[in-house]
Amino acid sequence: MSSLELEDLLAKGDELRDAGDAAGAMDLYAKVVASAPGFAKGHYKLATAKARMGLSDDAEKCYREALHLSPFYVEAHGNLGVLLYGRGDWDEAERCYRNALANDPGYFEAHVNLSALLFVVSRFLESLYFARRAIELNPRSAIALERAGLALGRLGRVGESLAELRRATETDPSVATPWMSLGSALQALGRDEESDAAYVSAIGVAKDDPVPCENRAFWSNYRQQSREAVWQLHRDVGRWIRDILGPLSAPEPPSWRPDPGRRLRVGFVSPDFRRHSVGYFVHGALGHLSRQQFQLHAYFDFHTEDYVTARLKPLFNQWCDIYSKTDDVVYDQIRRDRIDILVDLAGLSAGNRLRLFGRRPAPVQVTYLGYPNTTGLDCMDYRLTDRWADPDEDKDEAFHSEALWRLPNSFLCYSAPLDALEVSEPPVLRNGFVTFGSFNNRIKISDPCLEIWVRVLKEIPSSRLLLKSIQGTEDEGSREELRDRFVEHGIDASRVEVHGYVEGIDSHLGMYGRIDIALDTFPYNGTTTTCEALWMGVPVICLKGDRHAARVGESLLANVGLPELLARSPDDYLKIAGKFAADPQGLVDLRSGLRGRMRASRLMDSRAIGLEIGEALRGMWSRYCSQFPDALPIESNVMESTEDLLRLHLGDGAAPDGWKAMASDRSEGVDFVGDLRALSSFRDDSCAEIYAAHVLQRLTPHDMLPALNDIHRILVPGGTLYLSVPDFDELIALYANTELSRAERFNVMRAIFGTQDESRDLHRIGLGFDFLEDYLADVGFTSVEHVESFGLFDDSSEARLCGQRISLNLIVTK
Repeated sequence: MSSLELEDLLAKGDELRDAGDAAGAMDLYAKVVASAPGFAKGHYKLATAKARMGLSDDAEKCYREALHLSPFYVEAHGNLGVLLYGRGDWDEAERCYRNALANDPGYFEAHVNLSALLFVVSRFLESLYFARRAIELNPRSAIALERAGLALGRLGRVGESLAELRRATETDPSVATPWMSLGSALQALGRDEESDAAYVSAIGVAKDDPVPCENRAFWSNYRQQSREAVWQLHRDVGRWIRDILGPLSAPEPPSWRPDPGRRLRVGFVSPDFRRHSVGYFVHGALGHLSRQQFQLHAYFDFHTEDYVTARLKPLFNQWCDIYSKTDDVVYDQIRRDRIDILVDLAGLSAGNRLRLFGRRPAPVQVTYLGYPNTTGLDCMDYRLTDRWADPDEDKDEAFHSEALWRLPNSFLCYSAPLDALEVSEPPVLRNGFVTFGSFNNRIKISDPCLEIWVRVLKEIPSSRLLLKSIQGTEDEGSREELRDRFVEHGIDASRVEVHGYVEGIDSHLGMYGRIDIALDTFPYNGTTTTCEALWMGVPVICLKGDRHAARVGESLLANVGLPELLARSPDDYLKIAGKFAADPQGLVDLRSGLRGRMRASRLMDSRAIGLEIGEALRGMWSRYCSQFPDALPIESNVMESTEDLLRLHLGDGAAPDGWKAMASDRSEGVDFVGDLRALSSFRDDSCAEIYAAHVLQRLTPHDMLPALNDIHRILVPGGTLYLSVPDFDELIALYANTELSRAERFNVMRAIFGTQDESRDLHRIGLGFDFLEDYLADVGFTSVEHVESFGLFDDSSEARLCGQRISLNLIVTK
């Protein structure tokens, strides 16, 4: 095929691709590649079509082949960068963009994309540089102007940020994202009407994207709007998502009914298993869910992990990173995991997966913790709350697409910061005046909230107000603007102190030492900030409202036992503030005992809250099961015939008679090749007995729970696991025995770490009875018996050193 014919085919492919027929374009591009495999442009074009088809792995291969053939192919570098960016591979994506710019400094798209990447990884000054380079290349680009505005905002240059975002919307009003960014920036400054107008503009040009609609509904929680108006915005989100996804498929007629009493697989979907409010509140509750009753799966949707992530991971039987994966891919994963109850922890917050839940990947779906309102989805079954935040008598269901499941006590479970600073004495003792304060986000300071704070300051003329916010106070201009709102109401500017973000948890908590009494915001109450204030000994005055976001303060105070701090009206709020401000000794007494009161409260009783959440999940499942006709046979994990059940021997070499062997190397007598991390090919409940002698210690701690979870999965209920490992406790005691010779102690050391004669005999974890019993309980085993000998085989389970048994042998029953 001649070069002209190749170019003609590529042109026809481009026409099909641009008309939306990516499959047709891919066929033509494939013909070009088949005819001219050394033609880099053909591979590049084929990659673009495959990327549009969602075939990212194939697209990556094609881009790399194009670059192999033509290393200076600018567009291939740029598009490969986009693909890698979407996957979360920041480092290589950055290299691709920089390679593109090295070959073509005027490549506009690479400047914009590199700016976006650098913003995500918090390199804001560099992000601003490349955004401005993009603006130089195309001053009429709304996206480039938006990128500059976003970077300026994160650099604390709020005024400049707003100016660039306004320029972006004026330059091209048909692009939705600049309108959304402008709306968010205005909202952070408390400019509600301007912000809402920006979101309305975004919705008007968003076409098939529900995100502007989601954002407007999200921000409505902060505004003094009627419940009906807020509900309508959330219902619109649900309707928009349903219109995009289409109607749910009708379920097939069941041939059996689910077992209401079996162990349940519960999945949790969140972008916030990290340093985030959700991460702080989820640990205690999930940490005490019964592992015999529930198998926990995490679906983590964020691009980086931190120390909170590391603390949360051990709570889950399975951990799956879903960042950058499409909803279709995650849907298939959840279906493969056979999740019974899927819990959303984001609601309409940033990074949510509502369109995933809209596909109904699980039979029961619940929203909890991460959002103070309904999702609006027609297939979200429940919203988990409590009797204070959503009291039954208020008929809150009328404003929800979900049924409300109320816990009898707190829906929140607070975990205090580790090694928090000690509580200090009230600053009124050294200052001679009372200092009120709020560390809530500025966006929560609504006009009615600010007005009542002004009344408090006027009622107590000597008092001061200390405000700190992570948003809307980044530069002196924004801080002055907030102070001016008080000045406009007749408060001297010297009485209002405004701070921005403070680096470090100790510095942040230390600032509570400057506050005597905290003032909660409304209609959106504080949650983490209220708990932190109470933990630091600072009483918090809350105003009860008419919806969940405005009742969280009531829930917190009720569960800590401080109803005297809850106001029923603005006048009541003012009265409580005056009462506490007039009693410095009362503040001293309350402050000194508040942390102990919190420790003993239901708010921090993680065991009780875990039990209540477990009962709620079981109740939801039972209600689901009750929908099935009683005449149907109930599902059973117990197989009627044991003829096909395996007796699986995990280890090295051939298995004894009557057993099937799985070993890491293919050899005579080995039936399956693999190790403990490769059990996925065995179906559920397929083994009557499993024997594993001195192999578990070869796994890393990271692999331990997944491997044991797979063993539990493939073992039939009532089946037996014969498990032995080198007894770490016994070996350590032997090694410490000074009566042993050096040679004997050397042999003990080798038993601890493995002989390491070959790579597989490397011990990566030490296991004593306590550790191993905890691991087994975590994956759902109900019976663990410590025995001296299995009496089955003469192998490592019978090992001795220095005349003592060194094998920890357990008979474990599912």
